[in-house]
Amino acid sequence: MKLLLASNNEGKCREIAAVLAGSDREFLTLRDFPEIPPASEEGASYEENALHKARHYAALTGVAALADDSGLEVDYLGGKPGVRSARFVGETSSYREKNEAVLALLADVPAEKRGARFVCAVAYVDARSDAYLVRAECVGKIAETIRGSHGFGYDPIFIPDGFDRTFGELGADVKNRISHRAQALVKARAFFTNNGTAAVCRIVRTDPADPSPEVTADAASAVLAGRLIAYPTDTLYGLGANALDEASARRVLEAKGRPLGKPISVIAGSVDQARSVARNPDGLWERLSGAFWPGPLTIVVEAADDLPALLTGGTGTIGVRVPDCAVARAISEKAEVPLTATSANRAGDRPAATAAEIVACLGPELSLVLDCGALPASAGSTVVDISSGRLTIIRNGVIAADRIRNVFGGEPVKDVI
Repeated sequence: MKLLLASNNEGKCREIAAVLAGSDREFLTLRDFPEIPPASEEGASYEENALHKARHYAALTGVAALADDSGLEVDYLGGKPGVRSARFVGETSSYREKNEAVLALLADVPAEKRGARFVCAVAYVDARSDAYLVRAECVGKIAETIRGSHGFGYDPIFIPDGFDRTFGELGADVKNRISHRAQALVKARAFFTNNGTAAVCRIVRTDPADPSPEVTADAASAVLAGRLIAYPTDTLYGLGANALDEASARRVLEAKGRPLGKPISVIAGSVDQARSVARNPDGLWERLSGAFWPGPLTIVVEAADDLPALLTGGTGTIGVRVPDCAVARAISEKAEVPLTATSANRAGDRPAATAAEIVACLGPELSLVLDCGALPASAGSTVVDISSGRLTIIRNGVIAADRIRNVFGGEPVKDVI
């Protein structure tokens, strides 16, 4: 089988082929497809660029493609050059000039403040257009001078931890064992040796309005097996797990870096399924769910007795909604359990808008990401609390408060805060 190494960098292609030697693949490079237009590299992350390149070249060549994006991050420079490493100090500057520019910015900076890391994201897109992403790092420091002639890029100024020589001095044998790219490629071997494994994150494109039954069945199976997924809702990408399983709820909190004691809201595939997590759904529930579901309204109610304590955070209440998103509803209905509905990002970070952003922050924790493209910026769902027997709007969101109040027009205003 053929594998396209989607790079014009000959040094990088040699490194990739060396690490993947023995994989029973016939390696092709972009030199074999001179008519193919180049992919853009304007993404905000290594993952986004790698995924875009792999998809671009796989689609245009019909060959499974492997692409990477990598960069040098220097602590003293606030992580620069970072994702723009190849374009640092100008598109046409040589790497000699780039290395000299980094060293000039670190002039007189002591050794203990010259910490740095090489970062690499590798994406693989197979014949079915399914994608896989991994990330790896190599930690070290920046040398005081350019040293060595081996390798390419920033190799002559980077000293990996545990060594006193730069990658430019160490040579290919050592670099191909310990580098950021080597570590990522070792993980990536699973992409095409075992058609992916539970240890890597699979990214599958699907139509948010008409999801593939096969895709939603795969997502449901992952959830029921206790794994985490990322899936689109009508507002944000959600971090999904079996909401009825305490171990799965704990994995959600751990993946997000979120402390215990904070409730996790849930998404249901239908009003009946949503009703199953509530203790005593009443008239307020019926009127709100009837007016706004499916849609971006989360209703906080008394929690059913059998819900995991981690899900409610010890509050005795649960937030639930039926989203206006066919993908989310289909997964929940297929799994026959509600899904956790917290946003797919680390606690305190902004919500992820793309599959690549999700993998960048949560990739190692996920087995599957359902990619429906970039979701538009959203205020999130509006949250109302009816657990006390009266309605309180506790978070403004997509549904305006006036729309909610209008549902209860003519009733005492004290019941609608």
